[in-house]
Amino acid sequence: KDATATLQTQQLWLDRAEDYAAGAAQAKQRLDPSRTYNATQLSGQIDKLVRQSQLSGKADLDPVKSREGEVFSEHTIRVRLKRISIEQLIQFNSLLRKETPYINQQSIRIAANRSKPEELDVRYEINSLELIESSL
Repeated sequence: KDATATLQTQQLWLDRAEDYAAGAAQAKQRLDPSRTYNATQLSGQIDKLVRQSQLSGKADLDPVKSREGEVFSEHTIRVRLKRISIEQLIQFNSLLRKETPYINQQSIRIAANRSKPEELDVRYEINSLELIESSL
């Protein structure tokens, strides 16, 4: 039964291959390859946004993790902001949104700081897609 279900799912993907290819081609046309970020550029851009938000002393950035594909490479970075105000959160979110679709918030967790509930502890998972030039 599992094998049959797997084969049916794969056949469905194969039947829709043209639709998926057309969607991918359309998405590629909307992206400017020179604005996509590799792992190092993503880390640098997030650091720049943190500094613009005046959060350097309150931010921890994890190393970028990458997953390579045929058309795109996906790069993900985790950012922790400690004891920030709601205004700082809004400002950082605003700067991140300006980078869409080249940088995206994959997830965000917000918690009030235990010792000072008016301050927030925020964890972001941010990703970017790097368009692989050989796929153009």
